[in-house]
Amino acid sequence: MKLLDLPLELLLIILCCCDVSSVMSASQTNKILHDLASSHIMWISLVEDLRHRGFVDRLSAADVRAMPTLDLVAVVRRLVLGPAAWSPAQSSAERPSRSASHVKLRPAMSPGHPFSQQDVVVLPRGEHVLLNNSRGLECWRVTDGVLVWRYESDRVQAFAADVQDGGESANLVICIGGAPPNHQGVRIVNLNFSTGVAQPLLQTDFVGGTFYLVDPVTPRIFGDFAAVRLQSQSFVVFDWRSQAYCKVGESASHRIALDFIPGHFIATSHERIEVYSMAALAGRWVLAEGPVDLDETKTVALGRHISPVIADSVRPKAREYPTVVVAVQPSPLVHRTFRVWIFLHPTRPQFPGCRGKGRQDDDEPVHLSCFRLGLGPDRAPAALVGAGESKPAPPLQLHRLKTFRTPREVRCITYAGHTLATTDRDHQWAISRATLTPSGSWESVGLVKLKRRPHIAPVVTTYSGAVAYVARRSLIVQYFE
Repeated sequence: MKLLDLPLELLLIILCCCDVSSVMSASQTNKILHDLASSHIMWISLVEDLRHRGFVDRLSAADVRAMPTLDLVAVVRRLVLGPAAWSPAQSSAERPSRSASHVKLRPAMSPGHPFSQQDVVVLPRGEHVLLNNSRGLECWRVTDGVLVWRYESDRVQAFAADVQDGGESANLVICIGGAPPNHQGVRIVNLNFSTGVAQPLLQTDFVGGTFYLVDPVTPRIFGDFAAVRLQSQSFVVFDWRSQAYCKVGESASHRIALDFIPGHFIATSHERIEVYSMAALAGRWVLAEGPVDLDETKTVALGRHISPVIADSVRPKAREYPTVVVAVQPSPLVHRTFRVWIFLHPTRPQFPGCRGKGRQDDDEPVHLSCFRLGLGPDRAPAALVGAGESKPAPPLQLHRLKTFRTPREVRCITYAGHTLATTDRDHQWAISRATLTPSGSWESVGLVKLKRRPHIAPVVTTYSGAVAYVARRSLIVQYFE
């Protein structure tokens, strides 16, 4: 039986199991599949799947079902290209982009509390925001300004979140500073947004090592695993489900950045990007029982004790870059595919309110690379595997998309390649974009106007282009169309 011999209802069910890229490809094969791929119910299914996986902000299931087809297509287009107001045709120095709407939250803040950029995080789906202030780590609901949960502590130094269950909860990793200064801890909890209850998953205190808190993208958490970078240029990786940890680092003592993807972790230095299987750490985990002396914990040397599954050079010309930042962003178009941004700063950047010293020289460019990383399918089709044979592991693909040199300090970048940078005007920030076409370049797009002068550098969400910042003891989130 041929595929087109199936009833239309079955064909539609098959298409609803595909990602956006596969549906678009199928629509170009024949009229039957084109009509199905262009149908309203098909695009409802695609956008609802994207909403469930955290790509779409501030849309309920009812909102998605009520939208016409063209508006659903526009939602997907926005995820890839960013807000239309940030395109060169819509934004300029003469006419800065203004937000279509904004939300102002008023948490109780200490007037003298120094905020850093990593103290504000808008979670995927845009419904909740995390704020670290003098009273502890707080979770606020954006829609009605309600405080959902607070971790009472004035010693929260860094945190990260991984949204679970289609937005119903999130796993949080919280770095706690203790006394004496070299005594610190890690708490991993699961926060239920509906009940405001946080269930402890892992609690460990460490001595003999200090966390590296200048990098604005550490710590990291994904699924069962979390990672925190140490000043010794190594990472502590946690498996909260097994209540264990492992210390990893480069044998060459280069400073690295680390992030997770399903079944793997990515380690990046100023020379190479390497992808390792989590299975390679088997037998190297240590139970997290009682206070742990990190100085006495053996380091798993990446590239020597374990080998990467796939690797590539980040910069052909060898040079030491003190600060390496990696941002891994899942593709909204293709399942199990990621866009990996790697920032190499010539000196340690001084982020507004950030702990640590050092400032980037304006004459020294930032080296920015973008890679596409594909994991392949979850499993091989049964028809391709003989009876009694093990299914082959899906191949990994790592492809460099583009390399840029920018004189501005890159704080955070969206999936579409947009960044914000300071100007000499208090309420206006410059929009730049890394264009990933073959002839693309780093280009200035225009200006964006904020409601208030921010105390810290604004944080831009990965897909929606929402901008969050602290100003006048308020937490403001602005949305651009």
